[in-house]
Amino acid sequence: MKSHVKQQPESNLESDAPLEYTVEPARNLIIWILALSPIVGIFFELIGFVLIGLPVPILPDVVVLALSIYFGYVDQKRLRAIGHDTSKMGPPWLVPIYLFKRAKILKHKLAYLIVWCGLCGVLVLL
Repeated sequence: MKSHVKQQPESNLESDAPLEYTVEPARNLIIWILALSPIVGIFFELIGFVLIGLPVPILPDVVVLALSIYFGYVDQKRLRAIGHDTSKMGPPWLVPIYLFKRAKILKHKLAYLIVWCGLCGVLVLL
């Protein structure tokens, strides 16, 4: 007697096989905004110089630091959301350390760190 029950094909996945965990590649738009944030401070310095004849000494530096820290936290949150472990990158309020460790861990070039440091140097010299 023939059975009318069809046999299900065996699955390629074994029940004990570990699930594959993929991490989405990091995009760098926010980190480049962070790297270019000292331009805002340079702009404030130039505007202060044009309006009152003297550069405003502290305000642009504080604005740049606040923007850099904000975008660092936004970047860290976005990296966590797409599956990256950010615990070894350090806190984003230590901006140059965060940028350096981020580049090394994600295997990026140090371009955004160099740009941020260079623009901060220009800001300090103004």
